[in-house]
Amino acid sequence: MSVLPALDPKRVLILRIVAQTGSISAAARALGWTPPAVSQHLAALERTVQMPLLNRHRSGVELNEAGTILVHHADAIERHLEAAQDDLAALERRNHDMVRLGCFTSSLTSLVPAVLEELRTHNVKTEVLLTEVEPDQALPLLRSSELDLALVFDFVPPQALSLDDTAADEATITLPAGLTGRLVGGDDLVVLLPANHPLAHQSGLKLADLAEAQWIVGCESCRSHLENCCQTAGFRPRITHQTSDSAAIQRLMAGDDRTVAVTATSALEAFAGSGLRPQRLAGLTGRRFFVVTRPGAERSPAGRRLLETITRVSR
Repeated sequence: MSVLPALDPKRVLILRIVAQTGSISAAARALGWTPPAVSQHLAALERTVQMPLLNRHRSGVELNEAGTILVHHADAIERHLEAAQDDLAALERRNHDMVRLGCFTSSLTSLVPAVLEELRTHNVKTEVLLTEVEPDQALPLLRSSELDLALVFDFVPPQALSLDDTAADEATITLPAGLTGRLVGGDDLVVLLPANHPLAHQSGLKLADLAEAQWIVGCESCRSHLENCCQTAGFRPRITHQTSDSAAIQRLMAGDDRTVAVTATSALEAFAGSGLRPQRLAGLTGRRFFVVTRPGAERSPAGRRLLETITRVSR
């Protein structure tokens, strides 16, 4: 059994138009071609299938059995092409109007709502789909294109300069190949103390002043950073709870003047009215914020608008 050469879908679709119009000249007019050009494609298709496809007569042409089989498949090709066009149009609409943003927990308290409000205020038609995700989880989601942009953070090492210094403003983040990051700002870390804590109203505190406290920390990277800062200050913190839930932190600290919690200044709004007192401690360094984008996301109108808005609001 002979193996036929691969069919040219374009020529199969030309055969379909000839069948619909009833003649080669009518098909040529529909395509905006010349009749010889249409005839050449049909002749090439017949050579490929090694059999005639049309019955020719004085008033036009009609499909024979082989031609009818091919046109049946041409209908399926047309449906697939229309579906492909619809999918691409949907992608274009999504890229133009929708963007998927990953964001860490504390950014949902102030930064992300401020960004969304900025978009609404300026009537920017961008739909932002939010996913709460910590930085180490966000990067794989960007690489698999499940997110378009992600807000991530890293910590300023306790040995480094503060965020107010030029070196911090020029900071970069190490990312997997294909992802790009932009520094957009940062915040400080503070310690929440119960109102009746002996140090709650003192100024000029150092991290070592809380060497005997019980600590509540957030994510795993927050825990590691606190341990690093405390080691530099000369002690090892006694971490008893690990949570980023502001309501849970307030309940855990209720009536307990031994327990303190680490949080960021950008998340303090969640503790308004709690009676907990934030204290800045020498030796506890802050965070830097980056927007990380997957390949091509910054070229879409929605991705570009969101990136510019985050940068403007953060600074």
